[in-house]
Amino acid sequence: MKHLSQVLTCFIMQASERWKESYQITSKGIQDQHKQHLLHQTEHVVKHTIKGDSKITIISFTDRYTELIIISTLPERRLVEHELLSRGREHEEWQRKYITSELEKNRIDQLFRSSFGHSSLSGTTVVSGVAGIGKTTMVQRMVHEWASGNIYPQFQFVLHFTFRNLNVINRAVSLTEMVLDQYPYLEKIIEDIWMKPEYLLLVFDGLDEYKHQIDFTGRVAGDVSANHCVAPDCRCEIFEMVHSLVQQQLLRGCSVLVTSRPTALDSLEKANVNLWAEILGFLADERKEFVRKFFGSAQLATNVFKHVKENEILYTMCYNPSYCWIICSTLGPLFTQQKCKQPLPKTITQLFSIYLSNLLDNHKRDVEDQRMVLQRLRELAYQGVSKRRIVFNENHFIQHQLKSSKLISGFMMEILERDDTAKNIVYTFLHLTIQEFLAALAQNVVEMLHCAFKNDDGRFEIFI
Repeated sequence: MKHLSQVLTCFIMQASERWKESYQITSKGIQDQHKQHLLHQTEHVVKHTIKGDSKITIISFTDRYTELIIISTLPERRLVEHELLSRGREHEEWQRKYITSELEKNRIDQLFRSSFGHSSLSGTTVVSGVAGIGKTTMVQRMVHEWASGNIYPQFQFVLHFTFRNLNVINRAVSLTEMVLDQYPYLEKIIEDIWMKPEYLLLVFDGLDEYKHQIDFTGRVAGDVSANHCVAPDCRCEIFEMVHSLVQQQLLRGCSVLVTSRPTALDSLEKANVNLWAEILGFLADERKEFVRKFFGSAQLATNVFKHVKENEILYTMCYNPSYCWIICSTLGPLFTQQKCKQPLPKTITQLFSIYLSNLLDNHKRDVEDQRMVLQRLRELAYQGVSKRRIVFNENHFIQHQLKSSKLISGFMMEILERDDTAKNIVYTFLHLTIQEFLAALAQNVVEMLHCAFKNDDGRFEIFI
C-alpha cells in the first residue's frame, strides 16, 4: 500500500509538471499573440491633410513620434487649461527653468514608481495634460514600446481601453467580459491572468471624455448600495469597475494608468494614486523635431520653422502638439505653392482663418451651399463646447441638418464604435482647437460671451 501511494504521488507530480509546462507554452503563445495585436494597433498613425479625406495617409508611428516632456507633479498644482503662460522665448525659458529647478522629468518607462523615486510595481499613475498635448499619443507610444519588449518587462499583460469607447456600454458587465470583448484570444488564460494581478497593467485613456463622473471619496457616483466591484466576474457599471481598480478593491496589486485633461482631475483627488504626472508638451528641440518629421523635406521644415520662431505667438503655441499640427498643415501649402500670394499668418486668428479658407477652397464642388453647411457646423461645434461634448453621433448631425461629406471630413473624422447591439459611426473634430474656432464663428456672439464668462471651469478658454 505504501509503495502504491508513492507511485500515485509520483504520477500526480509528473502530471502536474506536464500541465505546468503545457500551460507555460500556451500562456507564452497567447502573450506573444497579444503583443502582436497591440503592435498592429499602435504601429501607424493617420495623417490628415488640409484637403480632407481624399488625402488621408497612413504613416509609421515611430517615424512621426516626437518625445513629450512629462514631469512629476502634485494633484494640487494645476496649469490653467490652454493658457499661454508667457510668450515666445519667455515661455520657453519658463519651461526649462521650471522643469530643471522644481519638478522631476519622467520618461514613459518611469511612470510606475512612487513620487519619491522608490520602485513600485503596482498602484495607479495619473497623467494629465491640456487638450491636444499628447496624452493619447503617449499611451500609444507606451503600449507600442511594451509590446516591442523595450519597457516594463515586469508586466506580462497590458490591457488598453479608452473611455470614449467605454461610453457605449450601457449595461452592467464584468471585467472578464469587457476584456474578452476586446481581446477574445485571452479566453483560455484569463483566469490565470486574474490570479497574478501584480503582473498586469490596465490603461484607461481619456477620463475627461467619460459620460459619468467617478467619485473616489468613498462611494461610487450613482450607486445606491455602494457594493463595489470586488471580483473580475462581478457584473457592475463601468464607473464602478474603474473605481474599484484604482482603489485596489479589485485585483489588488495590479497597476493602473489613467489619463485626463485637468478639468476632470478633481474626481481623482481622493483616489489612491501612486504617482501624479503632467505632460508639458514640447521644448525648443522637440518643436523643431516635430516640424522636421511633419514635412520630411529638410528645406521646407527649415523655412516653416524659421517663420514660426520669428513670430512669438506662433512659436509659443508650438509647445502643444495639436497647435504644431495646425501650424504645419496651414503653413506648408503657403511655402510650397508658387502661385500662392497669401500673406503668412502672424496671429492665431489669421492661422485658423487660412486653415478654414483652404478647406473651403478645396471642396468648392462638394456642396451647393458652403455657407449654410459651415453655419450648421459652427452651431454643432458651439453646442459641443457649451456642453463639454467632443464626440457627436448621427442624432447630432440630424439635429443640425448635417450629413457626411468631403467638406465635413476636412473638419471632422469618422470613428467606428461598437456598442452592445451594433456598430455605430460617431464623429469628432480633428482637433479640439478646430471645434473651438468654429464655435467662436457662430452667431449671437454677445449672448455666447455672456454664457462663456459665467462658466469658470475651463470649457470656454480657447473660445474666448
